[in-house]
Amino acid sequence: MKYWMNRSLYLSWIVTLALSLNMVGLIAARTKFFHLGAYYLFLLLAVVVAALYIAVNHFKFDLKRSDLVLYSLPLLMVLLSAATRPYDVDALKAYGLILVTLLLVTAVSFSKEQVEWLTKSYLLSALIFSVVMLVQRRLPYEEYNLLRYGIFFDDQQFYDINFTAAYLIIPNLIALYRFLEGQKIYLLVWIMISIPIIMTGSRGAVVPIILVLLYKLITKKGITFKQLLIFIGILLLSLFFIPNELRERFFAKSYMTDGSNIRRFSEWRLGFEIFLEKPILGQGMVAPIRLLSKFEQGMTAHNSFLVYLIHFGIVGTIAFIGQLLQIFSRLLKVSKDYIGMIFAFVFSMILIEANTSLIFIIPLIYFVIVGKADTSIRQGKLEHSE
Repeated sequence: MKYWMNRSLYLSWIVTLALSLNMVGLIAARTKFFHLGAYYLFLLLAVVVAALYIAVNHFKFDLKRSDLVLYSLPLLMVLLSAATRPYDVDALKAYGLILVTLLLVTAVSFSKEQVEWLTKSYLLSALIFSVVMLVQRRLPYEEYNLLRYGIFFDDQQFYDINFTAAYLIIPNLIALYRFLEGQKIYLLVWIMISIPIIMTGSRGAVVPIILVLLYKLITKKGITFKQLLIFIGILLLSLFFIPNELRERFFAKSYMTDGSNIRRFSEWRLGFEIFLEKPILGQGMVAPIRLLSKFEQGMTAHNSFLVYLIHFGIVGTIAFIGQLLQIFSRLLKVSKDYIGMIFAFVFSMILIEANTSLIFIIPLIYFVIVGKADTSIRQGKLEHSE
């Protein structure tokens, strides 16, 4: 019995290490939108080892029937869509890998130590992004006179600025939460991750972080006066040192009438029109930029949840949203404080089209593992958690 338990433990650690390397190595993805098509080996390793974990445990695992249904339905919708609708092969592969990963990871038991390892890897990954951006200090849109910094992965190509900022949101909030819990070192981590987020000029990342920070400061019982002064001081210093163009972008320009947002609203409207053409089962897993090209070249959906509607229609979107709600509900059972992370994640995904991107899947995997590990520990089902 002990032999099988040790094998389970070793395999769960290999899954943990594969997922950690997936985070830490993301800076080397070398694809503008962090799509799975070019960076998937670590996730694939995690899937294979998770399947071995299930086999070693004779297909006995702590997974409720409701979880199994909610995690399987989106996968069935992808298969149904592929059988009845046109699709891009890369999109089919990406959706398949994402959904299989979430399903199998849910069946693996993770210890507190493994969750902490993943958390530290997530933070390390964000710090690597931060350091690279600070060292490069390059402006992808300099020719358009836009003061927005990004990360280049070769002489000409760079990671999408909004996707980069969206990836940094959750590690930023992890560091914030830990500092407010009294772990002082995480204030430095929070500042280090906040600086590049501001440098990107991404309001879709800055706004939820500010709102979550205000929520934490207002609702956290026992917050010290010293912590409050620290945040006020950081805010004042940032306002003083932020270049005028970024300060105006964040605080002066209208979020509703700004040119980029007017275009985004127009793309949402046209994307919704595409959805209405086939509202029940959707258009199939075809890139929205191709579907919207009949209106104007270069237009895309710019909204992950709208893409669900376009790809899978109402029926498929219900399946995907059901899975997301299950992930979020398990996370909230760990702590109601996670409502801030969930809000920030949803807010950022509304503003970018990341369904088949690691920017979407990495936070979800982390949420699944945090919710799963804590619940299992409370129920006394992790014999190796101590």
